[in-house]
Amino acid sequence: MGYKYELHTHNKIASRCGGFTPEELVTTFVDQGYTGIAVTDHFFNGNTAAPGKEFPWKYRVEKYCESYELVKKEGDKRGLDVFFGFEYTSPSFHSLDHHAGTDFLVFGIDKEWLIQNGGDVAEVSTSEYLNRCRKAGGTVIQAHPFRLAKEYMNHISLFPDCVDGVEVLNGNPNTLGIPNELAKAYAEKMGFFMTAGTDIHHNHTANLCVTELNRRVKDEFDLINALKEGKQKLYVTPNLKYVP
Repeated sequence: MGYKYELHTHNKIASRCGGFTPEELVTTFVDQGYTGIAVTDHFFNGNTAAPGKEFPWKYRVEKYCESYELVKKEGDKRGLDVFFGFEYTSPSFHSLDHHAGTDFLVFGIDKEWLIQNGGDVAEVSTSEYLNRCRKAGGTVIQAHPFRLAKEYMNHISLFPDCVDGVEVLNGNPNTLGIPNELAKAYAEKMGFFMTAGTDIHHNHTANLCVTELNRRVKDEFDLINALKEGKQKLYVTPNLKYVP
């Protein structure tokens, strides 16, 4: 028996580009037989819907984390396991040519750690921030590492000394095909564990990218341990909730 997980989601509470309410996000995956999902909304260097720099850092983090908390509450009602993560975007200090669109999924870091340690996210380098998370017990997965989207990025940036895993199957149209194939080859060459994630924002997404595990996991740390075992199956399946 396999257990289906979605490891890359966005909703409108914390992602400016998200279209789901928490209830809609949970329904999408409960109705398609998933065991669990990860809430990985855009963090403060990315396309976040959370409050801006004019507000205190603690308040900003608390409002950002409401996205996960609301999805978790709905998931608990409906028997869907919900895990906390965030999508960190490499800061663009200078221009389009400075790592624009380079994203990472971070797991194993909680709200209290972010309040105490994360307030300089816009000022420190990518390597410093990600390795700080890893030192605190977090795990970093580079999302869609070979995506190229002309409107906001014109080159690929890899951070092999800052990551533990690689998303090798991403459902965004800019990533399907060759970019995903390159991500898999990169992960295999470097010995990183591999994940799939739809990068879903709404149900205008025709296909889902599934990470299937051979056991039900208990929390974010158990999830990462299962991924490191390397027994996951990664595949694409139709989104039965698809709305053209």
